[in-house]
Amino acid sequence: MKTQPTPNITGHGHTHDGRACFTVMSQTETNLWHIVIVGSDRLICDCKYGQYHPQTPCAHRKAVHERLLVEREAAQVAAAKARDLAPMYINNAGFSLFKA
Repeated sequence: MKTQPTPNITGHGHTHDGRACFTVMSQTETNLWHIVIVGSDRLICDCKYGQYHPQTPCAHRKAVHERLLVEREAAQVAAAKARDLAPMYINNAGFSLFKA
């Protein structure tokens, strides 16, 4: 079975209401880009397949989904490194091993 190459994500930005959006090159038509919007619970693509099959992800939505997963994993790794490298809290209060 021959697999299709993953479409190229060519840009990203935000809609007027603040939702993230990505431009993805069409695999079938030259000089055509599709817009994939990140909704609250799903990805929305303006391609014909995305319009007629909203429950089944098109190649453009899959490409954006993969990128979002990679970005989320990178953010989690960076947060874990920041936690590991955070300086310990230093308290200058007196300390004694003996109970007073």
